[in-house]
Amino acid sequence: MLAGLETNDRRALASVSTTTATILQALGTGAHVLGINNIYGGTFRYMSKMASQLQGLETTFVDFNSATDEAVLASIRLNTKLIWGETLTNPTLRLLPIAHITSLIHSLPVASRPLIATDSTFLSPLYDSPLAAPISGDLAVPSITIHQRPLRRPHGRYHPPQRPHRRSIW
Repeated sequence: MLAGLETNDRRALASVSTTTATILQALGTGAHVLGINNIYGGTFRYMSKMASQLQGLETTFVDFNSATDEAVLASIRLNTKLIWGETLTNPTLRLLPIAHITSLIHSLPVASRPLIATDSTFLSPLYDSPLAAPISGDLAVPSITIHQRPLRRPHGRYHPPQRPHRRSIW
C-alpha cells in the first residue's frame, strides 16, 4: 500500500537495510556513490565497510546543503553510478535540497548521469514523493516499519515489567 503512493514502478522488500544492500549490489563492482555527509549510520557502515570490501564500492560523502553546484559536479566521477540522499536525514533531521540536486544531475548528459536514490524513511510518500515532479528521482526508499511502529508500540510510554507471581504495584 505504501509503495502504491509512489508514481513509478514499485518493489517492496523486507527492510530499508535490505533495500539499501540490494540497490548498492546492483551497481556492480568498482562503482562510486556520492552520498550525503550525515547519512544514517547503518547505511554509512554498509557503504564504507561491507560494500567497499565485498564489491569495491567507493563512496564520497558531500554536504549537499552547503556545497556549491560546481563542488557537487566535481565530486562525480566516471564510475559514479548513484547519488544517495535522505530526506529527512537520520539522525539530525536535516532537509536535503533533493529537488535542486536532481535538477543539477539532470543537467548532465544522459549517458553519464548517475541514478538518484532517496531514503525517505522519515517522510512517507504521503508527504514526500521523491519520484514525482519536481523532484523526479529514480529510486525512493520509504519504510513501512517506521510508519507503523507508533501503531504497534507507542513511543514515550513506560510499560512496567510484568510480575506474574504477585500483584503488580504499578
